[in-house]
Amino acid sequence: MKKRLFLILSITALLLSLAACSSPAPAPTAAPVQTEAPVITPGPAAETEAPAETPEPAPPVQASADPYALYRELIGKVAAGIRDGWTGTTTAELGISDVFARPGAEELGWLMRDLNGDGVDELLFGRSRKGDELTPTFDIFCLLGGALSHPATGWEFNCWYLLPDGMLINEWSNDGNDRYHSAYGYFNGSLIPGFSSAGRAEYLKLEFQPFTED
Repeated sequence: MKKRLFLILSITALLLSLAACSSPAPAPTAAPVQTEAPVITPGPAAETEAPAETPEPAPPVQASADPYALYRELIGKVAAGIRDGWTGTTTAELGISDVFARPGAEELGWLMRDLNGDGVDELLFGRSRKGDELTPTFDIFCLLGGALSHPATGWEFNCWYLLPDGMLINEWSNDGNDRYHSAYGYFNGSLIPGFSSAGRAEYLKLEFQPFTED
């Protein structure tokens, strides 16, 4: 009986000893918590800014094909005034001689001529005559800086004549009988006092184009 009890106690002690020496079972590993990745909603695509349009260069301002367009415009206004009896405008408004508002319009006309040989024509308004009669000039216009300039004007008893050398003679009278003369050179739109001993026989006879012609 004692042997059996001793045997049981021995076995029990052995078992306890073995249990104490064995490694403890590992603790269960916690399952990883799965978190949902945030859903990234793509925003609207950034609009690509269109490149600024390069403005087209403005076309260059072209000069009139007619370098004497201002002359022709004035000629047209004078012609209309004579034709309409100066009801739409006046000689004063156009800055021309009063002679164009008086009778005898059929003898009045215009002429483009280079007075000083610089290659640019001046515009002359005057009276055409028949035979050997003189052809007086009442208005002289020129172009300066693209604008119309009016260096000389006159009337029946204060008019202008052209000499072959380009000099201009201003002839005036107080009563139509006595006559006085002054000579002028023409330069850059201005009349420069000069000297000439030329007589009336040397005045050029100018062929004015009538305003009354269509």
